[in-house]
Amino acid sequence: MRAINIEKLKRLRVQLHLNTEYLAKLLDITEAEYLLIENNQTPLTKTQLDIICKLYGVSENYLLSEDVQSNAVHARTENCLSQKDEKQIAEFFNFQKYLGKKSSEELVLR
Repeated sequence: MRAINIEKLKRLRVQLHLNTEYLAKLLDITEAEYLLIENNQTPLTKTQLDIICKLYGVSENYLLSEDVQSNAVHARTENCLSQKDEKQIAEFFNFQKYLGKKSSEELVLR
């Protein structure tokens, strides 16, 4: 697999106000391991790439391309949401709830 565009990976995380600890938990790795990915010292697995693409709402090709144009994240007003937008928001919300439950369960087990 080709290497991902690290600048895009970092920019998307920052634009969405996500921290490296959150991404590490999402990918089921340590924060140190995630930082190795962002520092281009270790590659993402195919599964990790799929998770990140889904989270950020981008394609694999986008993260693999060398193009480093600005990729500002644009919010839409609720009057402009299509059915597809509403479905994606609902899926993301449910995903966030799932992660919250997973984190809570891990805390109980420790």
